[in-house]
Amino acid sequence: HRWCKWHVLRDVKGNIGHVYNKSSGFKKEFNKLVNDVTCVDEFESKWLSLVNRFNVSDNEYMVRLYDKRAMWAKPYFKGIFCAGMTSTQRSESANHMLKQYIPRSSPMHVFVRQYNKFLGSRMSDEAREFHLNANKSRTYESTYPIEDDAASIYTRSVLLKFQDELYKCGSYVVTPVVHGAQYMVSVAPSKVKDATKRKWRNVKIDDDGQFINCNCGMFDHVGMLCRHALKVMIREYFLKIPSKNILKRWTIWATGSYPAGMDMSDNRPHTDDTSYLKNLLHIAVEDLMKASSHDKKSLEAAVEGMGKLTAAIRKNTSMTETNHRLEPPHVESFVNIHVNTVLAPERVKKSGRPASVRPKSKMDYAAASAKKKNKSNKTAKKKPCGELKPRERALSSLYDNDQTTDTPSKELEDEVSPNIPSKKRKVENV
Repeated sequence: HRWCKWHVLRDVKGNIGHVYNKSSGFKKEFNKLVNDVTCVDEFESKWLSLVNRFNVSDNEYMVRLYDKRAMWAKPYFKGIFCAGMTSTQRSESANHMLKQYIPRSSPMHVFVRQYNKFLGSRMSDEAREFHLNANKSRTYESTYPIEDDAASIYTRSVLLKFQDELYKCGSYVVTPVVHGAQYMVSVAPSKVKDATKRKWRNVKIDDDGQFINCNCGMFDHVGMLCRHALKVMIREYFLKIPSKNILKRWTIWATGSYPAGMDMSDNRPHTDDTSYLKNLLHIAVEDLMKASSHDKKSLEAAVEGMGKLTAAIRKNTSMTETNHRLEPPHVESFVNIHVNTVLAPERVKKSGRPASVRPKSKMDYAAASAKKKNKSNKTAKKKPCGELKPRERALSSLYDNDQTTDTPSKELEDEVSPNIPSKKRKVENV
């Protein structure tokens, strides 16, 4: 667990308010220290310079904050996956959503009823987003092939963050250290005021191009490629995102199984983390259930295999606690049990038009886009108010040498040009 960044900034203002103001510059430098610094040595030197310049090195709160720096400073936990969260805003937003459905001091039956409504609303929003990901076309910000690959993998919200990093990588330059393996990336000299203060990032390509990592720590902390890694990928003509740099939780298949032929792995640097292995086991069991749910023989084979595997694991670990945990029964004892399933009563169809419209398909989105485009074109062609509409004049015979037209009337002929004869007139090619 880590400290909330928002609370750290708020408490600094409350404890050293005499220096925490706009005129002193302490606020700006402290925010940079919290948000931008990712190197331990750089953090230590800038912290020492900050507290000495503003004479807060002996402040009790600042001393305690420095002693607990591993709980809030980015360099000390950038390698730990937090999905990009550095504050408690996620839990606070969940509390806010719950309060919209469940009033305070609700009795238990009201809580259960409203909580079911809340779950239904969240599932409906998730289904709507899944439909939009599958049917609505994506907007591309560049012509790089890796953006096309990202659009086919990531969800809409994650794609926007990927496109932002891809756009910002254009301001960086690459210096190769070991061709095909290691590169140094920094912002271009024209983009900074002092070129001597440029920060260099070390980008490495491992596993024959299947994994790219940068010492800025964005992939370890957020699970997405940073602008430095993307710059190296563009330089080395990568057409697709490396498979080991794709986290399932950010893809359109986050709630299901991987697509056929795609080898994605949610690899974490800390392989001794049991929670990560438990998640992998849970995903594997879900995939097994989906693969074996088509017929009874597959289910029986899956149950038999799981029973044998459980018995082998218990035998290897020498588990003797059987009082509160049942031993795995014989396979046939629960495979061949016939259970009469009690189904829910049929729902009576309501009369009238349904409350919600059907989800739009790709053709609906394309038709709406074409209709909007035609409407904008018609609006652009409208004449300003008060402008006179020009009179129609039959002058096609003046410019067409192949076809003859009726002779203009005398009145129209005098109005256009008195020198133009009424007979056919030849126009020389220019």
